[in-house]
Order: sequence, then C-alpha cells, then structure tokens
Amino acid sequence: MRGAGQGASDKYGEPTLVDAVRNSLADGHPLALLQAMGVVVEKGTPYVFSRLTLGESNPLGLSVFVDNLSVATDIEHTMALAVLTELMVDNPALQRRCRVEVEFRGGRLAAWIRDLPRTRVYRAVRIGHALGDRDQLLLDVRMADHQGAVAVMIDHLAFSDVSDLGVTRESFDAAVAHARDLGAPVVEMDLADARAWIEQGVENVIIPRADDSRLGFPAVLRWLLTRLPAGGQLRKSPRDDYRAVSTVFDAFFTSPQGARFTPRDAYEELLSQIVDSGTGDPLRWSEYRARRAMDFLSYDSCGTVDVLIDAPDLLRVFIPIAHALSGIAPALTDRVLAVIDEAEPAFRERVIAEAKKWDD
Repeated sequence: MRGAGQGASDKYGEPTLVDAVRNSLADGHPLALLQAMGVVVEKGTPYVFSRLTLGESNPLGLSVFVDNLSVATDIEHTMALAVLTELMVDNPALQRRCRVEVEFRGGRLAAWIRDLPRTRVYRAVRIGHALGDRDQLLLDVRMADHQGAVAVMIDHLAFSDVSDLGVTRESFDAAVAHARDLGAPVVEMDLADARAWIEQGVENVIIPRADDSRLGFPAVLRWLLTRLPAGGQLRKSPRDDYRAVSTVFDAFFTSPQGARFTPRDAYEELLSQIVDSGTGDPLRWSEYRARRAMDFLSYDSCGTVDVLIDAPDLLRVFIPIAHALSGIAPALTDRVLAVIDEAEPAFRERVIAEAKKWDD
C-alpha cells in the first residue's frame, strides 16, 4: 500500500490507501478495515509488536502518515483516521490528533465506524484440546450491528504463547457449537480472565511467527483487549502444581508396571525432565508432545546412558497409566504409543552415538 495522500491508484499500479479502504468496505465486515489499518499501526510501532510480528527494518513514521491523511478530505481518508483513532492505543497523542481531525471534518461516516468506541466483547470461551496441546480463546465481539468471533490460539507445547489469531468464518455461537460437536472441551471464561490469559500469551512469545495473513490482527487484538476488564487470573501451568505431579509419580512408581524402573531416583529424575517439557502436564500426552520430548532428550539429560536409553520404554509404560488416571480414550493412547515405537530406533542410535563421543 502506497502513500496516504495519493489517489485511487498510482503510476506503479500499486494499491493505495483509498484502494485498501474501499476493498475493506467491500468485504462487508468491519474487521476487514480494522485489519488494514492495523497493518499501519504495527508498521509504525514495531517496538510494541515485535513479540507478535517480525517488525519492520524501516518503521513507518506514524506522525507523518497522519499528516498525510489530514491533508486529504475525501471520505476514505476520513474513515482511515477514524479507525486509527481507536487502534493507536499505545500513542495517545496521535489518537487525539486523529480524533480532532475527524470531529473537525464532521463528515458522514458509516454507523459502525461512529460506534467503534462502543465496541464490546460480550462473551469469552476457552476451547480446549483433548490432550492439552493448546487452547483457543474465542471472543464474541459486537460492533454496531455487526457480530464477529475473534479467535486467539495459545500453544502450550513450548511457551504457552499466542501462536495464531484472526477472525473465524463462523459466528461465535456456531463456532462454539461446532467445537462441542467435535467433543472439544468448551469452558465459559470470565472476561477479565480471558484478557489476562491473552496478555500472558502475548508476553510469552519469544520467536515471532511470520505469517502475512496475521498482519494487522495483533493491533486489532491489542485494541479489543482494552474493551475487556482488567484484573483477571493468569493461566497456571500444570508443571507448577508440584503436589499433583508428585501424586502422579507416586502412583506410577508404586504400581506393578512402574516399580521395575529402578533405581527410582534416577528414573524419576528422567521422567521429571520429560514431563516438564512441552505442556508440563503429566496426565495428557499427544503424539507431537511425545515425539518432541524424545527429540529434546540428550546425553547430558541424565546421569547414565543406561537410564536415558530406557526413555522410550519408560514412556510406553507411564503414558497409559497417566491417561487412565485422566480418562483419555484408549485410541488416543494407542496413537501416542505408535509414535514412540516409530521414534525409538533413531533415539537409541543418537544416544549411543553421543555416549561414544564421551567414551561412555
């Protein structure tokens, strides 16, 4: 998208701001224009969105951009100013400039644009994953006469970070009903808790995930979070519940199947390292989590090679017991065990090769 003060198309044939506004309005949903203006906000404040996008090597000068918008009095530029007034939650000074300019023009804006300050999030639900790999937080957003369902995916396999976000193609109610039909756990969330979980997931992003389809949505999400009450409860990771983890370990190592892993201290240390990886939940294991756990185990993860090389066998015995305790369907357990069987030869070969390097 080229400069703000240019016409509907330029000599290079590239889309201009006017094109972007018209195309977004033709989409028929307010979130299309919000996303388009969100791209501008993200490019102009990469220090804010560096955890959500890869940022820009040459940040857009937002102040100059607003100046250019202000010299063009057509309705498209006025609508862009009105939307930016909402989205620039991290730049109050520019927000005020945009608001004053829009009020000064006094032009006729679409009803939903005039009503943006009254946007509300009415409901929030958490759509879980049977094996705990992720949570999808779904927000029921109302803008004037429009209803939208904004989805925020939080991936628990590494850092419990925001891995994806966007607008669902279904309505909020339809998306919830679809999740229930698939048997996914659906939990109503307090709106303040939903905000706390999402903000925590944003803070946990370490490696930004580059995806052009997500551009603009981080800025829209940041604005929507200001529509939610603050002061909610943060998510607690299963790995932080030491008493529960200890109870599961005791149940395992005192069972007939687990008692054969001796000395217990050595195998419990290995199992602790494995459980602490991924979601940190001792009771729920997906195929991806089991494979990832074995991939990340290395020679220096355990005191002896004799113990480390038993990791696949340890998981084959532990996971069925853990799944029985948590009520996971046997079919899901069988799929995890099949992945362990498949990954075991390469795992053993790697561990032995690493041990040989150290003459162990």
